[in-house]
Amino acid sequence: MAKVNTKKKTYNTKKSSGSGSKKASGASSKKTVRKEDREIIDTKKNFYRSELTAIIAGLLGLFLLLTDFGLLGTLGGIFLNLQKGLLGQGYFLLSAAIIAAVVVLFKYRDNYFAPMKAGCVFGILIVVCAFIDLLMSGLGSEKHGVSIGELYSLAADGAAGGGLIGGLISDGLKSLIGFAGTAVLLLALLLVFVVFIFEVSFINFASKGARKTAVVVKKSADRTFEAARSGHEQYRQYQRENAERRAALREERKRQFLAEDDYPEDGYRNEGYSRD
Repeated sequence: MAKVNTKKKTYNTKKSSGSGSKKASGASSKKTVRKEDREIIDTKKNFYRSELTAIIAGLLGLFLLLTDFGLLGTLGGIFLNLQKGLLGQGYFLLSAAIIAAVVVLFKYRDNYFAPMKAGCVFGILIVVCAFIDLLMSGLGSEKHGVSIGELYSLAADGAAGGGLIGGLISDGLKSLIGFAGTAVLLLALLLVFVVFIFEVSFINFASKGARKTAVVVKKSADRTFEAARSGHEQYRQYQRENAERRAALREERKRQFLAEDDYPEDGYRNEGYSRD
Protein backbone atom coordinates (compact mmCIF):
# COMPACT_ATOMS: atom_id res chain seq x y z
CA MET A 1 0.00 0.00 0.00
CA ALA A 2 2.85 2.30 0.73
CA LYS A 3 4.27 1.80 -2.69
CA VAL A 4 0.97 2.56 -4.40
CA ASN A 5 0.54 5.78 -2.49
CA THR A 6 4.03 6.85 -3.45
CA LYS A 7 3.31 6.38 -7.12
CA LYS A 8 0.09 8.31 -6.87
CA LYS A 9 1.85 11.15 -5.19
CA THR A 10 4.52 11.11 -7.86
CA TYR A 11 1.88 11.11 -10.57
CA ASN A 12 0.05 13.96 -8.96
CA THR A 13 3.29 15.92 -8.73
CA LYS A 14 3.97 15.50 -12.41
CA LYS A 15 0.48 16.52 -13.27
CA SER A 16 0.66 19.63 -11.16
CA SER A 17 4.03 20.62 -12.72
CA GLY A 18 2.59 20.27 -16.21
CA SER A 19 -0.34 22.49 -15.41
CA GLY A 20 2.03 25.06 -13.88
CA SER A 21 4.10 25.23 -17.07
CA LYS A 22 0.93 25.71 -19.10
CA LYS A 23 -0.09 28.60 -16.87
CA ALA A 24 3.33 30.21 -17.17
CA SER A 25 3.30 29.94 -20.96
CA GLY A 26 -0.20 31.38 -21.05
CA ALA A 27 0.88 34.33 -18.90
CA SER A 28 3.91 35.03 -21.08
CA SER A 29 1.76 34.91 -24.22
CA LYS A 30 -0.65 37.38 -22.62
CA LYS A 31 2.26 39.71 -21.81
CA THR A 32 3.48 39.45 -25.41
CA VAL A 33 0.03 40.24 -26.73
CA ARG A 34 -0.23 43.21 -24.41
CA LYS A 35 3.13 44.57 -25.57
CA GLU A 36 2.09 44.22 -29.21
CA ASP A 37 -1.21 45.95 -28.47
CA ARG A 38 0.60 48.78 -26.75
CA GLU A 39 2.89 49.24 -29.73
CA ILE A 40 -0.10 49.32 -32.09
CA ILE A 41 -1.89 51.81 -29.85
CA ASP A 42 1.19 54.03 -29.61
CA THR A 43 1.62 53.94 -33.39
CA LYS A 44 -1.99 54.95 -33.92
CA LYS A 45 -1.71 57.71 -31.34
CA ASN A 46 1.34 59.14 -33.05
CA PHE A 47 -0.39 58.95 -36.42
CA TYR A 48 -3.54 60.73 -35.23
CA ARG A 49 -1.49 63.30 -33.32
CA SER A 50 0.65 64.16 -36.34
CA GLU A 51 -2.34 64.28 -38.67
CA LEU A 52 -4.36 66.51 -36.36
CA THR A 53 -1.37 68.77 -35.79
CA ALA A 54 -0.84 69.15 -39.54
CA ILE A 55 -4.51 69.89 -40.19
CA ILE A 56 -4.81 72.43 -37.37
CA ALA A 57 -1.54 74.17 -38.29
CA GLY A 58 -2.47 74.25 -41.98
CA LEU A 59 -5.86 75.78 -41.20
CA LEU A 60 -4.23 78.33 -38.91
CA GLY A 61 -1.72 79.27 -41.60
CA LEU A 62 -4.51 79.62 -44.16
CA PHE A 63 -6.55 81.69 -41.70
CA LEU A 64 -3.66 84.07 -41.08
CA LEU A 65 -2.94 84.30 -44.80
CA LEU A 66 -6.54 85.34 -45.45
CA THR A 67 -6.33 87.94 -42.69
CA ASP A 68 -3.24 89.41 -44.39
CA PHE A 69 -5.36 90.12 -47.47
CA GLY A 70 -8.26 91.53 -45.42
CA LEU A 71 -10.72 88.79 -46.41
CA LEU A 72 -12.08 87.84 -42.97
CA GLY A 73 -13.88 91.01 -41.93
CA THR A 74 -13.75 92.35 -38.39
CA LEU A 75 -12.25 89.21 -36.85
CA GLY A 76 -9.55 89.15 -39.51
CA GLY A 77 -8.78 92.81 -38.80
CA ILE A 78 -8.23 92.03 -35.12
CA PHE A 79 -5.79 89.24 -35.94
CA LEU A 80 -4.08 91.41 -38.54
CA ASN A 81 -3.48 94.19 -36.02
CA LEU A 82 -2.17 91.59 -33.59
CA GLN A 83 0.31 90.28 -36.16
CA LYS A 84 1.45 93.78 -37.09
CA GLY A 85 1.85 94.81 -33.48
CA LEU A 86 4.01 91.79 -32.66
CA LEU A 87 5.96 91.35 -35.91
CA GLY A 88 5.75 94.73 -37.66
CA GLN A 89 6.55 94.55 -41.37
CA GLY A 90 7.28 90.83 -41.02
CA TYR A 91 3.65 89.99 -40.18
CA PHE A 92 3.04 88.45 -43.61
CA LEU A 93 5.72 85.82 -42.90
CA LEU A 94 3.86 84.29 -39.95
CA SER A 95 1.51 82.17 -42.06
CA ALA A 96 4.42 80.98 -44.20
CA ALA A 97 6.39 80.11 -41.04
CA ILE A 98 3.52 78.00 -39.68
CA ILE A 99 3.21 76.06 -42.94
CA ALA A 100 6.98 75.64 -43.14
CA ALA A 101 7.07 74.32 -39.55
CA VAL A 102 4.46 71.68 -40.47
CA VAL A 103 6.50 70.65 -43.50
CA VAL A 104 9.62 70.34 -41.34
CA LEU A 105 7.75 68.21 -38.80
CA PHE A 106 6.60 65.79 -41.48
CA LYS A 107 9.92 65.67 -43.26
CA TYR A 108 11.82 64.87 -40.06
CA ARG A 109 9.04 62.97 -38.28
CA ASP A 110 11.40 60.10 -37.35
CA ASN A 111 14.03 62.52 -36.05
CA TYR A 112 14.26 63.10 -32.30
CA PHE A 113 14.93 66.81 -32.89
CA ALA A 114 11.90 67.37 -35.15
CA PRO A 115 10.06 69.65 -32.66
CA MET A 116 13.22 71.71 -32.17
CA LYS A 117 13.63 72.01 -35.94
CA ALA A 118 10.07 73.31 -36.19
CA GLY A 119 10.85 75.80 -33.41
CA CYS A 120 13.88 77.00 -35.37
CA VAL A 121 11.53 78.01 -38.19
CA PHE A 122 9.89 80.52 -35.86
CA GLY A 123 13.36 81.50 -34.66
CA ILE A 124 14.17 82.47 -38.24
CA LEU A 125 10.98 84.56 -38.34
CA ILE A 126 11.99 86.43 -35.19
CA VAL A 127 15.53 87.05 -36.50
CA VAL A 128 14.10 88.41 -39.76
CA CYS A 129 11.84 90.79 -37.84
CA ALA A 130 14.82 91.98 -35.79
CA PHE A 131 16.75 92.54 -39.03
CA ILE A 132 13.85 94.55 -40.45
CA ASP A 133 13.74 96.70 -37.34
CA LEU A 134 17.51 97.15 -37.46
CA LEU A 135 17.60 98.22 -41.11
CA MET A 136 14.51 100.40 -41.26
CA SER A 137 14.95 103.80 -39.69
CA GLY A 138 11.28 104.78 -39.70
CA LEU A 139 10.21 102.99 -36.56
CA GLY A 140 13.63 103.46 -34.98
CA SER A 141 13.26 107.25 -35.12
CA GLU A 142 9.82 107.15 -33.56
CA LYS A 143 10.38 104.74 -30.68
CA HIS A 144 13.04 106.53 -28.65
CA GLY A 145 11.75 106.77 -25.12
CA VAL A 146 8.45 105.01 -25.84
CA SER A 147 6.98 102.27 -23.69
CA ILE A 148 6.27 98.70 -24.77
CA GLY A 149 2.58 99.49 -25.22
CA GLU A 150 3.34 102.49 -27.39
CA LEU A 151 5.81 100.43 -29.39
CA TYR A 152 3.08 97.83 -30.02
CA SER A 153 0.59 100.55 -31.00
CA LEU A 154 3.03 102.17 -33.45
CA ALA A 155 3.68 98.83 -35.15
CA ALA A 156 -0.03 97.97 -35.27
CA ASP A 157 -0.72 101.33 -36.94
CA GLY A 158 1.73 100.41 -39.73
CA ALA A 159 4.96 102.08 -38.64
CA ALA A 160 8.06 100.67 -40.32
CA GLY A 161 10.05 98.17 -38.29
CA GLY A 162 9.95 94.72 -36.77
CA GLY A 163 7.09 95.19 -34.36
CA LEU A 164 7.20 94.65 -30.62
CA ILE A 165 9.30 91.45 -30.79
CA GLY A 166 11.76 92.65 -33.39
CA GLY A 167 12.03 96.08 -31.81
CA LEU A 168 12.82 94.77 -28.35
CA ILE A 169 15.48 92.40 -29.67
CA SER A 170 17.01 94.95 -32.03
CA ASP A 171 17.08 97.81 -29.52
CA GLY A 172 18.40 95.59 -26.75
CA LEU A 173 21.27 94.28 -28.86
CA LYS A 174 22.09 97.71 -30.31
CA SER A 175 22.40 99.18 -26.83
CA LEU A 176 24.92 96.44 -25.94
CA ILE A 177 26.98 95.79 -29.08
CA GLY A 178 25.99 98.54 -31.52
CA PHE A 179 24.58 98.39 -35.04
CA ALA A 180 27.39 96.33 -36.65
CA GLY A 181 27.58 93.85 -33.78
CA THR A 182 23.83 93.35 -33.84
CA ALA A 183 23.85 92.69 -37.58
CA VAL A 184 26.66 90.13 -37.24
CA LEU A 185 24.97 88.37 -34.32
CA LEU A 186 21.60 88.16 -36.08
CA LEU A 187 23.25 86.80 -39.20
CA ALA A 188 25.05 84.17 -37.11
CA LEU A 189 21.76 83.14 -35.46
CA LEU A 190 20.12 82.88 -38.85
CA LEU A 191 22.87 80.56 -40.10
CA VAL A 192 22.65 78.43 -36.95
CA PHE A 193 18.90 77.95 -37.39
CA VAL A 194 19.29 77.04 -41.07
CA VAL A 195 22.09 74.55 -40.33
CA PHE A 196 20.08 72.94 -37.53
CA ILE A 197 16.93 72.57 -39.63
CA PHE A 198 18.45 71.21 -42.83
CA GLU A 199 21.43 69.46 -41.21
CA VAL A 200 23.91 70.95 -43.65
CA SER A 201 27.48 71.77 -42.80
CA PHE A 202 28.21 75.44 -43.26
CA ILE A 203 31.94 74.72 -43.09
CA ASN A 204 31.71 72.20 -45.94
CA PHE A 205 29.52 74.59 -47.89
CA ALA A 206 32.01 77.41 -47.36
CA SER A 207 34.95 75.19 -48.31
CA LYS A 208 33.17 74.03 -51.46
CA GLY A 209 32.39 77.65 -52.31
CA ALA A 210 36.00 78.60 -51.68
CA ARG A 211 37.23 75.80 -53.93
CA LYS A 212 34.82 76.78 -56.68
CA THR A 213 35.84 80.41 -56.32
CA ALA A 214 39.51 79.42 -56.50
CA VAL A 215 38.85 77.40 -59.66
CA VAL A 216 36.98 80.30 -61.25
CA VAL A 217 39.72 82.77 -60.29
CA LYS A 218 42.41 80.43 -61.66
CA LYS A 219 40.54 79.98 -64.94
CA SER A 220 40.03 83.73 -65.20
CA ALA A 221 43.71 84.33 -64.46
CA ASP A 222 44.71 81.73 -67.08
CA ARG A 223 42.45 83.36 -69.65
CA THR A 224 43.86 86.79 -68.79
CA PHE A 225 47.43 85.50 -69.03
CA GLU A 226 46.68 83.74 -72.33
CA ALA A 227 45.06 86.87 -73.74
CA ALA A 228 48.02 88.98 -72.61
CA ARG A 229 50.48 86.52 -74.13
CA SER A 230 48.50 86.35 -77.35
CA GLY A 231 48.33 90.14 -77.49
CA HIS A 232 52.07 90.37 -76.89
CA GLU A 233 52.75 87.86 -79.64
CA GLN A 234 50.49 89.79 -82.03
CA TYR A 235 52.25 93.01 -81.10
CA ARG A 236 55.69 91.46 -81.73
CA GLN A 237 54.47 90.05 -85.04
CA TYR A 238 53.16 93.47 -86.00
CA GLN A 239 56.51 95.03 -85.03
CA ARG A 240 58.40 92.46 -87.14
CA GLU A 241 56.13 92.97 -90.14
CA ASN A 242 56.36 96.74 -89.76
CA ALA A 243 60.17 96.54 -89.55
CA GLU A 244 60.25 94.32 -92.66
CA ARG A 245 58.01 96.78 -94.52
CA ARG A 246 60.23 99.69 -93.52
CA ALA A 247 63.34 97.76 -94.55
CA ALA A 248 61.76 96.86 -97.90
CA LEU A 249 60.75 100.48 -98.43
CA ARG A 250 64.29 101.65 -97.70
CA GLU A 251 65.67 99.07 -100.13
CA GLU A 252 63.23 100.18 -102.80
CA ARG A 253 64.13 103.81 -102.34
CA LYS A 254 67.82 102.92 -102.42
CA ARG A 255 67.43 101.02 -105.69
CA GLN A 256 65.48 103.92 -107.19
CA PHE A 257 68.15 106.37 -106.10
CA LEU A 258 70.92 104.20 -107.59
CA ALA A 259 68.94 103.75 -110.78
CA GLU A 260 68.61 107.53 -111.19
CA ASP A 261 72.37 108.00 -110.74
CA ASP A 262 73.14 105.53 -113.59
CA TYR A 263 71.60 107.81 -116.26
CA PRO A 264 73.11 111.24 -117.33
CA GLU A 265 71.05 114.35 -116.94
CA ASP A 266 70.79 114.93 -120.70
CA GLY A 267 69.89 111.35 -121.48
CA TYR A 268 66.50 111.40 -119.84
CA ARG A 269 64.81 113.44 -122.57
CA ASN A 270 66.47 111.59 -125.44
CA GLU A 271 65.70 108.13 -124.15
CA GLY A 272 62.25 108.97 -122.79
CA TYR A 273 63.09 108.80 -119.04
CA SER A 274 61.95 111.30 -116.57
CA ARG A 275 62.84 111.85 -112.95
CA ASP A 276 59.15 112.24 -112.18
